[in-house]
Order: sequence, then structure tokens, then C-alpha cells
Amino acid sequence: TYSHAFALAKAAEMINAGKESQVYDTIIAKCKKLEQTHAVVLCIGGDFHSEDLVLEYTLNAHAAADLGAPALLLLKGANRNAGDLIESARNSIRELRGNAVEVLGCVLNWSQLSAADANNFVAGVTGAPEAQRAANVFVMPENAEASGAPDKAIAYFEKNLDGKALVKAIDDYAVTVVTPKMFEFALMERASKHKMRIVLPEGTDDRIVTAGAEV
Repeated sequence: TYSHAFALAKAAEMINAGKESQVYDTIIAKCKKLEQTHAVVLCIGGDFHSEDLVLEYTLNAHAAADLGAPALLLLKGANRNAGDLIESARNSIRELRGNAVEVLGCVLNWSQLSAADANNFVAGVTGAPEAQRAANVFVMPENAEASGAPDKAIAYFEKNLDGKALVKAIDDYAVTVVTPKMFEFALMERASKHKMRIVLPEGTDDRIVTAGAEV
């Protein structure tokens, strides 16, 4: 979670103090450090229980984009109809892609939809216009027992989520957009590893001076 780097309140405090760049730099650095010792790093976004949902969404989207991490959208299905859920999924997918985050799939959790409505939801998301579409859509029916013992939770997921399809989507994923933060971090990482100097041309240009100060 990005709380591995900052609690949400601390991140908000730093952003309001004009230190937004430092927030994302720290998140990227901590995740990249985990990559050195782990084959897979799962980034868990905010749970949207805070009062500042806009900030929470922005942190989720920007951190994912700067890490080059694809997203698996999770929707809460309790007390919501198929039409509302389809609209929510499409809007979320469009917003994430608009922020340079690819969406590999969508999981509808704790669904109370009938079998027919669940099928309509899947069709409504997989058949949406390209910018709002997810190829892998899974419906997880409400099941109180699944939140108990770990073995029951695992069985619940295996029954309702096609793990092989999701793993294939992850394996096939390739970063196609390089954000400024990704470029900056990669540049610094290469220079640090090989003990190289970074030369910035046009040293009197205000933009170069600012970039040099940040580096």
C-alpha cells in the first residue's frame, strides 16, 4: 500500500505544503526497493474510506502511473444494481486510462446481483467502448463465510475468479507510457548504479535549472 511510504494524512500534509513531488518520489523508491528482493510486488490502493476521496484517488492513480503498474479495479457490489455498477466500472476505467494507468480487469466484490444481472454486468464492461472496457471481469457473489477462515476465502476466490486469465493478463502487460517521474527515476538509478554523471544541456534555461535542483 502507499501507506508503506506515507499515511494518507501525512501525504495530504506534504502535498498541501508543496511537497507533492517528494511524496511520489518516496513511494516509487520504496516500491523499487521491494522489487529488488521480490519476484512480484502487489500494490494495494486506498480503500476510499477517508473523507478526501479526490486525494485518495489521485494518489492511487498517480502512484500506479509512475510505477508503470497496471490496475485491477475492485468494485463493491452490495446494495447496487447492474446499471449503476456498469456505469461506475466504465467511468473508473476511463479515468484510470486517462491517467496513464492500464486496467487489466475488474472484480465486482460482494455482489448481490441475480445471475442474469451479473451476466449483464460482465457484458456491459467487456463490451464497453475501448476506453471504458476491461477484458477480464469477475463477479464475486456475496458470501459471509468467505470473510472467515483463510481456506474458505481461497476456495471462494478460486471458484469465482479465473486466476489463469488474470495471471496471463499480467504476464502479457507491457509499459507503453513513460511518465516524467518514471523517466527521472530510471535516469537516476542508472547513473547511480554505474557511478555516472548526468549532464543537462542549456544550463541557463530556467527549466533546466529547476530540474537540476530536483535531481
